[in-house]
Amino acid sequence: MPLTEYEEYKNKVLEYKSAGSKEDNEDKGKKDSNLCCSLCGSDENVTYDLKKMKIKYYIIDKITFASELDSKKFYKNMLLCENCLNSVIAAEVYIENNLKTQIGDLNLYIIPHFIYGEPLNKEELDFAVKRLNNSYNTAKNLKDIENLEKDILNLRDEKSYFLVNFMFFRKSNQSTKIQRFIKDVPPYIFEKIAKASKYSHDLIEKSLGFSYKTYLNLQNIYYLIPVKVSGGEATEYRYILNFYENIFTSRPINKEKLIDKFIEAAKVIMLKKEGYNIDNGEIEFYILNSNMLIKFLEKLGCLKEGKGLDVAKLNVKESIKEYISNMGYDEQQTAMFLLGVLIGEIGNSQYHRFDGKKPILNKLNFNGIDKSKLIKLSNEVYAKLEQEKIRNYNEVVYADFKKLLDSNLDNWKLNKNENLFYILSGYSYATTKVMMKEEDENEQ
Repeated sequence: MPLTEYEEYKNKVLEYKSAGSKEDNEDKGKKDSNLCCSLCGSDENVTYDLKKMKIKYYIIDKITFASELDSKKFYKNMLLCENCLNSVIAAEVYIENNLKTQIGDLNLYIIPHFIYGEPLNKEELDFAVKRLNNSYNTAKNLKDIENLEKDILNLRDEKSYFLVNFMFFRKSNQSTKIQRFIKDVPPYIFEKIAKASKYSHDLIEKSLGFSYKTYLNLQNIYYLIPVKVSGGEATEYRYILNFYENIFTSRPINKEKLIDKFIEAAKVIMLKKEGYNIDNGEIEFYILNSNMLIKFLEKLGCLKEGKGLDVAKLNVKESIKEYISNMGYDEQQTAMFLLGVLIGEIGNSQYHRFDGKKPILNKLNFNGIDKSKLIKLSNEVYAKLEQEKIRNYNEVVYADFKKLLDSNLDNWKLNKNENLFYILSGYSYATTKVMMKEEDENEQ
């Protein structure tokens, strides 16, 4: 039965419309006598003029923020009495001084939400905020991987009695634009992030067989996801904010979209594009860190781990098998990875003959590599192995690659960006192994 057929509903509508027409003619002072503070309920000295607030997210000069788009009805949104307004201003000053931080080019307030009834005194608040900042900074600035176990234990000592709200914001003149508000996050998320960082770092280090100094934290993850930046501020921030929200809440992340972002960053590096947060450095280390980020997200529960290939079917070196196994690559991903390893070996050979340049990389289309281009590329790689006179050293890798490619070609599932990403992953593996070996020998 439609709601509009109920007599009670019809009467309520008539009553509302009648009250509305009367209200338009009422004196504002009479109307204000029925108003009360949105926080404490007091009806004394209430106001909707909140210009004294330090963090100006409440707006009373734009009609779109007024109730019913009526400039006389800002008071319907939020009212504060004098005491509550002073308390809010004091809290804003405290947050600004103690709980303001940055992730890359993103400004952030970290605001604790206390979940028990008794009010805090200043000493208890300072203690809780110190713990919160220490926990956050551990997850943000993991610099010494050797002391990470100790840091994790420190996060676990105290029993949590508050939740955490993350407010990403941007200051514009006198106003504060709230870009994203992530609420009620348990503080133990920082411990999970620290553990995932250690896990992904150790896995990469073990897979490479060399000491690897890079680790993932909340700060440097920002520089793995391409964000357009202007004047030190992120201008296209929706994806990166979604990304951090998923990390803080352990929600799933779309892997295909994530790989699209990795390829976008690879184009920024190779073409040396300006206006991004991506460092135009060495692409091999960027791709290696991207693979580490995937393992990090899997450990957090944001990405589902795939069913990896049984590496016993391969004839390549044990070190390559171990890397493929640790990364969890399936047959098609492994085929692309092995093709990338071959490209990396060609690049290593070309590096010394072409004064640090690698012409083989010109064969890669950074707009993506579809199935037809993939077949062409595999033939070109074989020819280059012959030309560089290193085919004999890489016959086993090429044979395994070709076997996997031919058996999967009719039901190929990877898209053009995924093809390119896993090729670059193999290139990164072959290149960084040589670079780190040379670095290790030089140190010795």
